[in-house]
Amino acid sequence: MQEWTYLDNVHTTETISYMVVERGLNYLKDGSWIEAGVVTTDITKNTNVKYSKSFPGTPVVMTQITSQARANSRYVTRIPVSNEKGFSLFLQGSEKKQKVTEKEQVSWVAWSTNGKKYSEWQARLTPN
Repeated sequence: MQEWTYLDNVHTTETISYMVVERGLNYLKDGSWIEAGVVTTDITKNTNVKYSKSFPGTPVVMTQITSQARANSRYVTRIPVSNEKGFSLFLQGSEKKQKVTEKEQVSWVAWSTNGKKYSEWQARLTPN
């Protein structure tokens, strides 16, 4: 976990959730799928990611930086464009104008909700 450098760095107990998805297309029993991958990006421009198969509608996309080129760097991912064919992303530094100068690895996962609310679809991923 990383906190912006201008904050107090004081925390209480944190709960961390995680998801494990094999890279590539992963088909579910109902015929829908999840796609996961890794891309390298920085702040200089949007990095475009194209799905290997178009989704039936705009999927839910989650991204997370999974490398750290410089020890004290604090960044978040931003997705300005997302549709059924892919998405674009870039890295953003803190509000104190921290410049992102490094390239970082970003892992991503996308899935179609087939018109269902996220909470309904999430229940399908929970093991019995």
